[in-house]
Amino acid sequence: TASAPQHQVLQLATLPALQELHLECRGLQAAAAAAPAWALLPQLRGLAVWLCGSEAPSKRQPFAVCAGAAAATQLTSLQLD
Repeated sequence: TASAPQHQVLQLATLPALQELHLECRGLQAAAAAAPAWALLPQLRGLAVWLCGSEAPSKRQPFAVCAGAAAATQLTSLQLD
């Protein structure tokens, strides 16, 4: 089953007129949860992930974000901050 962030992102893929998509994720935890869905969005062109200063990331979260970004083969813009 998809997590809530994944489900929300995947709903965007059902929009037939959507040709280009730019996502902004605030927080590593939210980005890591949504990352597996990024590969399923062929319209995804831009991705920005903003880390929150008070957030204590797990060791897996940065890897999940990087793997998700790498799997989004149509990306033309990536910002990790």
